[in-house]
Amino acid sequence: MKLKYKQKLVRHHLIFALIWSGYSLQVFTLEEKRDWLSYGWILISIAWISIYFYNRKYPYVSIQNGIMQVGGPLGKKVNLDQIRSIRKFAGDYKINAGSKIIKINTNKIDNESLQELNAFFESLEIEWT
Repeated sequence: MKLKYKQKLVRHHLIFALIWSGYSLQVFTLEEKRDWLSYGWILISIAWISIYFYNRKYPYVSIQNGIMQVGGPLGKKVNLDQIRSIRKFAGDYKINAGSKIIKINTNKIDNESLQELNAFFESLEIEWT
């Protein structure tokens, strides 16, 4: 099961990427004297473009082969067998898996994917706190 980011969030990242890219291009081409700050704007735009493509490619939460992964390949992983308790507070899930605590921000998850996640957590026989 792959739970996607909300499209609104991904679009906002694209908008920020385009704004910073346009600004950095303008600063870089119009300024005659280029200092370190000119290159900083380019780095910011590259960072936003990277965030956009990362969020488009990787799901926010993936549950496959008994492993839950939050935040893509660079995020946290936990085996479903290790989950001890789940707590839902203020729309977020806090999953306690022994030494690891994973937080899932439901505001970032697409509505259809959120319904899948709720159904999945309800099907687990785990303590809710």
